[in-house]
Amino acid sequence: MMFMIGANSSQAFIYPSIPMKRIKKPTATAMTRPSQSPSTSLPLTPLPIDAVPSTTFSPTLPPETLISLILTTLLSSFAYLYWSNTIVPQKRVELSKSKRSGEIKGYLEDLRSDDEDRGVEKWLMNDWLEPTKKERAIPGLEGKFNSGDNPVLAAAAGIILLGVLNGLVEAGLSINDGV
Repeated sequence: MMFMIGANSSQAFIYPSIPMKRIKKPTATAMTRPSQSPSTSLPLTPLPIDAVPSTTFSPTLPPETLISLILTTLLSSFAYLYWSNTIVPQKRVELSKSKRSGEIKGYLEDLRSDDEDRGVEKWLMNDWLEPTKKERAIPGLEGKFNSGDNPVLAAAAGIILLGVLNGLVEAGLSINDGV
């Protein structure tokens, strides 16, 4: 037996039906009475949805999905570690060489000596034009990239702050609901 779902303007119905060999156009009387011949059977009288037994579904995680999740996490971790331990230090060395005696040094000297209206450029390059030792963004954390202008630290701090605020709001709502 198969079930077909249908609805009218006032109530939803589930129609039990029997597979048909030949489909005839239903009439008003054929919709309310079952057909006598199995070869020309039409849908039976519609049953309200409440009359059909409900089935409880529980969430499952297929093994393929779990393997994909683990592989994606591992690949992302290895890519991050390679970027953090190989690419970033190489590019920082290249940048420091260029700032000392390369193309960037010439650009910074032109920017320092230029009196034209380049206020935005000077403001953006202020850290390089007037280098100063920056304070650590996270006190007690040793590291090369522990400065307040590090976007990774800023994003992590923002995410942690939002999580803490969300926890506080949910805890406050649950306390108020219980009273």
